[in-house]
Formats: sequence, structure tokens, C-alpha cells
Amino acid sequence: MSRSLTQEWFVMSEQEQLQNADQKQFFVVSLRKVAVVSFFTFGWYWLYCFYRSWVLQRKYAGARVLPILRALFAVFFVYALLKRVGNKLRQSGCMYRWSPFALTVGLIVTAVLPVYVTHGIVNPNLPVVVFLQVLLAAMNTWCVVSMQKAINSSEGDVSGKVNSNFTVANWLWMACGLLVWPSMVMLALLAFLMGIDLVTI
Repeated sequence: MSRSLTQEWFVMSEQEQLQNADQKQFFVVSLRKVAVVSFFTFGWYWLYCFYRSWVLQRKYAGARVLPILRALFAVFFVYALLKRVGNKLRQSGCMYRWSPFALTVGLIVTAVLPVYVTHGIVNPNLPVVVFLQVLLAAMNTWCVVSMQKAINSSEGDVSGKVNSNFTVANWLWMACGLLVWPSMVMLALLAFLMGIDLVTI
């Protein structure tokens, strides 16, 4: 009788663990994956992750939000999501050192500045423009990875192992960036070596 009860308890415990594993409050993804895919999709993949986190917040945390609107106007809701992440980290007793506000400012700045760089407001010289674009994209990716690390930590999976494989959809998303970034760098290098200002041609 006791053995039967023990087996039943063990099965129920496993089912509860699986259920709790599925009921994550934030979207978990490996740091390498979010860095690579976000960089080569010009930040669009991160917006998808941001959207998925709000979907989970509404479904399992009871947040009364519209995830699609929060994703479309992400700059206004990044800090709100990171505050929720911070609350969960504190509730779990995890001592995590980070600054949600600084990451929010960094993300917004590195997302907006490329618009001005592209239109030649900073410098019309192509090599300079491309260099600044790559630099800002790298800084933006660093902000995204830092935020994702905090999110993963709040869910008990710092490395994001549960979602680390690159899917066919990921490669399709990155196809444009895999063509655009190398082309931009090659053109900038050509312009620099030949002394040609391709922007003013």
C-alpha cells in the first residue's frame, strides 16, 4: 500500500514539475542564439522574444496586457518588462546585479541612432557610416544579450539551454542580414581603399 502511494506521489510530482516547466513567465532563449539572430535580423528577433515574454506574462502571470501592442511600441514597455523580471529575481532570492534602467536607455539609444547615421546626419562618408552602423548594432546586441541573461536567470536557465538550437525559421529570418552586412562592409572597404565616396555619387 505504501509503495503504491509512493509511486503515485512520484508520478504526480513529475507531472507537477513538467507543468511548472511549461508555465514560464518569460521567454527563454540561449544567449548565443539571441545575439546572432538579433544581429542579423536588425533587432527584429529580439522584438519577437519581447512579444513572447508579454504573451507568457498575460497567460501565466495574469498581466492584463496586449502583447502585440507592447511589441509594436517596445520602447515604451521595455522598462516595464525588465521591472517584472527584477521582481521575479528578488522573489526567487537570486542575487543578480544589473540595472534595468541603464539597459533600457542603452537599448533605445542604440536602436534610434542608426536612423540618424543612415541619413548621413553624423557623417556622409560611407566607411564611417558603415563603421558606426556595425558598432551601434553590436552595442544594441550587447544590451539585448544582457537583458536576456537576466530573463533566463529569472527562469532558472541562465544559458537558455532549453531554446538553443537554430531552426529553419531562424536561418530564413537571418537571410537578409547575412547578405546585407557583408555587402555593406565590402562596399565600405572598397570605398576606403579606392578613396571613393559612394554616398555622394
